[in-house]
Amino acid sequence: TRTVNQVLDIAELEAFVVDGSSQADLQAVCADAVAFMAPLAVDSDKTIALTGVETPVWVHGHAEALFRAVRNLVENAIRHTPAGGTIEVEVAADGAVRVMDDGPGVPLAERETIFRRFWRRDRARPESRGLGLAIVTRVAAAHGGSISVDDRPGGGAVFTLRLQPSPLA
Repeated sequence: TRTVNQVLDIAELEAFVVDGSSQADLQAVCADAVAFMAPLAVDSDKTIALTGVETPVWVHGHAEALFRAVRNLVENAIRHTPAGGTIEVEVAADGAVRVMDDGPGVPLAERETIFRRFWRRDRARPESRGLGLAIVTRVAAAHGGSISVDDRPGGGAVFTLRLQPSPLA
């Protein structure tokens, strides 16, 4: 079911265009995504936290599509964080979301390829089909934003989704 839903998400996003006047509260989107993914994190013996700005952060965007992107980043972080580890979703006032994990990080040689459809480091793992980060990439592009990955100080990865700030209408 998860794979079918991701394939449908990718297909839908191919033609997805964000209306020029659309705005979304990024802080609320991230709060919803963290709440949605918290049971999975807890079931996996991991901690998840929402940090950063606690007031609305208005960005140019479509809330449902942004939720999909953040959810996929969090799901990816949960998958790669060992038991007992932490996933942090940080919302910044400038329209950036950082999803940080305690996992193995992403080798420099893979930092471009991980965002391609169907790319997987370990093809033996059936729980991943390599679509989550491709969905994030497409959502970011549709919003005039970007996605990147860096090392987290102390170990792990930091995925940064940057979006265009938008004045509240």
